[in-house]
Amino acid sequence: MVKYDITVRSLLKNDSKPDEFVVRRYIMDANEVSQWISQTMAECKAVLCFREYHSQEVTEDEITAQFNEIVEAINALEQAHETKSLTFKVLKSYVTVQVIFPEEESI
Repeated sequence: MVKYDITVRSLLKNDSKPDEFVVRRYIMDANEVSQWISQTMAECKAVLCFREYHSQEVTEDEITAQFNEIVEAINALEQAHETKSLTFKVLKSYVTVQVIFPEEESI
């Protein structure tokens, strides 16, 4: 079964350590990735509406396009049977995706 490795790196908003990153890593199946993308996209849109992006530097359509780009990349990597990782910038975070194929899991 194919798995998906998604790593999200975000800068902490902490005055005492302003350059500290939070790193979250997820190993998921296809259904979990779909749920994660939907939930994370909704969270990003909420941040856009209620927090630091009042200047409309980024629109909801641009967030949707960023997540569509991630989905397209995952699909392309899977179709090409590629194990390389790709990184995307979403708001102030970096999302790295990689497809893990069964034979690579056993190595």
